[in-house]
Amino acid sequence: MGWSCSAIAGNIMDEISKKSFEQSKSQNVYQHKGNWFFWETSRREYSDGSITGSIFKFEGDPRNKERLPLARRVGNFKIDGSTGKVNGSYGINVCSRR
Repeated sequence: MGWSCSAIAGNIMDEISKKSFEQSKSQNVYQHKGNWFFWETSRREYSDGSITGSIFKFEGDPRNKERLPLARRVGNFKIDGSTGKVNGSYGINVCSRR
């Protein structure tokens, strides 16, 4: 069983996934200011339909398939369930139109 979110937040999450895939061929890996990051959503449900998650920074290039880099958690993000506004750091907000 999964979790639910508002249609607005879900559409924004789809946009972020699409732009991430365009950059990296992975739905949750993206590049920002020369660094590679990935995001994971939390499984918590919010009454307003928001989506939250964590942002991780790779300590190297994730495209190197022979030696995948380590990653560390560097921040969080939230997609507001009512407005679709993305609050977050490390470029997650530029992956969306808002």
